[in-house]
Amino acid sequence: MGTFPKVRLSGFTLNKRRTSSQKMLLLNWSAGGQEERPISMYKCILIPTDGSEFCERAIRHGIALAKLVQAKVIGVTVTRPLHTGTPRFLIPSSLAAAIHTETVKLAGEKLAVIEGLAQAAGVEGETVRESHDHPWEAIVNTARDRGCDLIVMASHGRRGLSAVVLGSETYKVLTHSTIPVLVVR
Repeated sequence: MGTFPKVRLSGFTLNKRRTSSQKMLLLNWSAGGQEERPISMYKCILIPTDGSEFCERAIRHGIALAKLVQAKVIGVTVTRPLHTGTPRFLIPSSLAAAIHTETVKLAGEKLAVIEGLAQAAGVEGETVRESHDHPWEAIVNTARDRGCDLIVMASHGRRGLSAVVLGSETYKVLTHSTIPVLVVR
């Protein structure tokens, strides 16, 4: 096993080790002459997706990071509940069922991308579909409830008036999350 040079940063040692089949990033630490012990930076990474091209870049980045630090990934997509100005009793049940079925199908396709890329990279993972009026809130809640220690998500790069009018789920996650968020552009 080849070892790269160690770099000491404020009591931590960054030690990149390469085995024949994978690369690992370990942080070693020691306190007052004690033996250095490896610690894992992240154990569980949440990767939200809306199925866009921007999200696919974030998915690939998050899975590569998970592989590097040997973390588990949790893919999540958030669907919005059926809301209309029409009272529910006036919507034919067959229409509501068809909309729900299509929504679940599309969410499954989005999550299948994460599942497939994680399996191809040899990264442990699971997927979750949440239904919520506010996707940012579902993302933050899922990260908290699943014990994630990092959220890796995309930014669509909206600026100016469109960002103000449309809002930004990424910005809302950044401002409301208590765990680190890595934004991929």
